[in-house]
Amino acid sequence: MHSLDNQTEPTEAEPTEAERMPQRRSSSPVAAIAGLLLLAIAGVYFAPQVTATIDALTGRAAVRDIVVGNSRSYAGDRLRVELNGVTAPVDGSTLQGYLLNADGGFFCGDLTVDSGAINQDVDAPGRNLIGLYEQFQIMQQQTRFDVSLPSTALHHLRQITSAAGDTPAGKGYALGMAEQAALLNTHAGFARDELNKGNLTVAKRHIEHVLNILYGQYDPNYGDQDGDTVVEDPGDGLGVLFYASQANTVLGVVATRPM
Repeated sequence: MHSLDNQTEPTEAEPTEAERMPQRRSSSPVAAIAGLLLLAIAGVYFAPQVTATIDALTGRAAVRDIVVGNSRSYAGDRLRVELNGVTAPVDGSTLQGYLLNADGGFFCGDLTVDSGAINQDVDAPGRNLIGLYEQFQIMQQQTRFDVSLPSTALHHLRQITSAAGDTPAGKGYALGMAEQAALLNTHAGFARDELNKGNLTVAKRHIEHVLNILYGQYDPNYGDQDGDTVVEDPGDGLGVLFYASQANTVLGVVATRPM
């Protein structure tokens, strides 16, 4: 996930929901491929974390997805604040968080200090925080903590995490890749279940779904995988590999920009 911060070294990103969920054992190679794809997307969607220090505070503000049970928003709509070395106000005032852009901002609410640390989620359902804001501040009469996304790479970061011009509904490459990989994993499970029941024809249909979600309509391997003369693709048509390729290209550009 991307973070709103100022450091030079990335730290490891928090695991995705797919990584946390127990994986069902299966001898199906399709299911295994799907699982590997879901693991692979984490490093792109959850981009480097960094740290910042102001007024002796250290830590990070990182954008995540809201997760409820097994459901993930795929919207980058949760801010995770993790800070250490925080002195709690003693005069009855509070620490307040703000996400900012050139036109204004979003009030994150009061931040709770516990044993010198802040560990708090701020949810903004459906609002892509990377797409809307570039700076996070904590205030208590004056600025206590201030971190920003790198301005030289901001446009490219948003192509990955928020909005791209060549995708359905303009979704970011990592968002599209995560959604399509999750759908691929679902249909891999359907194929395995049908194979276990001996329904080979139905299993082949779901394997076609898996492969077409993976390849996308612009790949020469896309098409009628099960030989029934009908091409079926429950995905958005672009394919996991398209999103991965586009994200990789943009990340290559980001890597050349000074931070």
